[in-house]
Amino acid sequence: MNRRRYLKSVLFALLILMVIFGAAELLIRLAGLNPRVDNPFFMLVRVFEYPDYFEKDQTLFWRLRRNVDQSHDFLVPGSYRTNSFGLRGGEVDLASLAGETRIACLGNSCTFGWRLAEKDAYPGALQRELNTVSEQGQFVVFNCGVPGYSSYQGLHMLKIYQPALRPDYVTICYGWNDQWAGGFDIEDKDQQMAGQFLLDIQNMMSRSYLYRFIKYLLLARYEKQRAYTFDRKSPRYRVSLQDYYDNLAAMVVYCRQQGIIPILVTAPVGDADPENDLPYEIYHRLYNQTVLAVAAELDVALVDAAACFTDHPEFYDDTRTDYIHYNKRGAEWIAAQLAELIDNYRAEMIDRYGE
Repeated sequence: MNRRRYLKSVLFALLILMVIFGAAELLIRLAGLNPRVDNPFFMLVRVFEYPDYFEKDQTLFWRLRRNVDQSHDFLVPGSYRTNSFGLRGGEVDLASLAGETRIACLGNSCTFGWRLAEKDAYPGALQRELNTVSEQGQFVVFNCGVPGYSSYQGLHMLKIYQPALRPDYVTICYGWNDQWAGGFDIEDKDQQMAGQFLLDIQNMMSRSYLYRFIKYLLLARYEKQRAYTFDRKSPRYRVSLQDYYDNLAAMVVYCRQQGIIPILVTAPVGDADPENDLPYEIYHRLYNQTVLAVAAELDVALVDAAACFTDHPEFYDDTRTDYIHYNKRGAEWIAAQLAELIDNYRAEMIDRYGE
């Protein structure tokens, strides 16, 4: 009898707690409370601040949440969706793609299509362009761009996704996030993540607004007390120039080992101040020169978007507010250049070896 009475008491207490937590969850959602504290010294994308979009990953640090189909205002205006791979776009039946040429576009928010509709990002425009002008067959393009990604993450993403996607071509465009200062002077290659089991628990709990609220408060208190060691004169970047070269070269080598054609793309920069050569522009050119060096030394096909965009300010909406992300016209230009390269290469192979 005592045991039954004890179990009833425990169950009643649990029920009361569930009601309290449920009420707190509802109130926080209705109130729209969000006490997060943005911190530029951490890794560029703090996934715990944007759990509607990202989930934590032990190898990739973060990845896009899978099977999202809703409206948000952070990444893109209006509707936004991801598939079961956690890639931007609709669901793809890989078994039905046996006769189609597959292209995976690896990159950061520029490839993802920051503030652009899905069809207007250059992977979407590339698929449309190829299937419109090509007489050599059908193409499917995977948008493997993830906001905040560096070439370090891109190399790992390529190796993780290649066995499933099995692309015939891979376009590679990184650079901006590589050149940002690492959080607490920690380079990407030295970042330490918890085990995936613990990260999965955090990913699940992050769907709760109450959990977010408590976590944000604790983080805000902890971070205000912590002394930052960021050295503005000689910061440690997320990916050094040498490591950037090594990552790009490793991607090229891996693609060729898998029978994939790699294509490098330089990352353009909008001219925010035509009268001056700004420090970030000077340093960004070093990263683009590294892309050119890899392309020349390893004989890789190249789209030098950075060189072209300097003569096309119309490829940006307003470089004073955003000199990184180009607009629909800029994305269409990159798509057209990639389409020409791929279509010409495929036609050449057909002429040489037949269908």
